[in-house]
Amino acid sequence: MRAGDSDRAAVVDLLRAHHLDGRLTVEEFEERVERAEGAVTLLELGNLHEDLPELTPRRGKVVRRSTRAPRVPGLLPFVERVELVADPQTARDEAFELIAPSLARHGYKLSVDGSALVFRQSRRPVWTILVAVFAFPFGLLALLHTEDEEITVEIESAPGGGTSLLAHGVGRLPVRRAFAQLRD
Repeated sequence: MRAGDSDRAAVVDLLRAHHLDGRLTVEEFEERVERAEGAVTLLELGNLHEDLPELTPRRGKVVRRSTRAPRVPGLLPFVERVELVADPQTARDEAFELIAPSLARHGYKLSVDGSALVFRQSRRPVWTILVAVFAFPFGLLALLHTEDEEITVEIESAPGGGTSLLAHGVGRLPVRRAFAQLRD
């Protein structure tokens, strides 16, 4: 199976954590990072850390990727994966406290789909109003068009304890920033 950029970034973060814990020398770390960045398959990435023990997150800390908070405005797709030490119910409660208020302010409605939280919003783009005004009366048909946005938050028990939280969808900058705060 082919590896993606997020897979490579996750392995580099894992190697960095092992380097900081003293399991890899600077030379070993740099060599493995170089191989990770050039890896094509998941098997190649797996071989880079198979000789290292599994990391246990320190209590109260989140294992995270080293990426910056979103800065580009507009409606863009995003994916955030966070490994938490907390149990799934605690993680779900904290997700509600951090994420739900921001999404509610932006007009998203919450629904529960199994173990996933799904936030949906239906909006009429500005261009439809302009078309309706300038191409009246036929332009009124443009008002029938709406754009649907959906953000899914999946909360599952992680193997070896803890919780894995995966948020994905399409959102505006403040919403993407709220999800990026989960990494901090």
